[in-house]
Amino acid sequence: GPKVAVSVKEHSLASAVTSAGPFLLKEVRQQLRGIKAILTGQMSVREMSGPVGLTKAGSEFMARGLAMTLLFTVLINLALAIMNLIPLPVLDGGQILFGIYKVIFRKEFNLDVRMALVSANWALL
Repeated sequence: GPKVAVSVKEHSLASAVTSAGPFLLKEVRQQLRGIKAILTGQMSVREMSGPVGLTKAGSEFMARGLAMTLLFTVLINLALAIMNLIPLPVLDGGQILFGIYKVIFRKEFNLDVRMALVSANWALL
């Protein structure tokens, strides 16, 4: 199962937010390294966990208590947020690119091309 070294400490709200920052930045960097490894062929997408693997990992975290369950929830949400920002037209990252295009060129991206890109992305996903 997942081996995560975590210590549970009581913090004030301000202290908790300050302590969480470096941890979350480390996790974001780890996620980005994983995406880079997949894109460069250093890691196969087959090494990623699907629903069964995530359910198993979630069960293992839950067995370790509330703090670990919350940590698992944070890590899953962080991974989803990062993946959602990938610039594919069907994801938010792609929609952000269309918005940037509109700001730069002061016109909407061609709707037919946009719909073709979205359809192609759906087919790939």
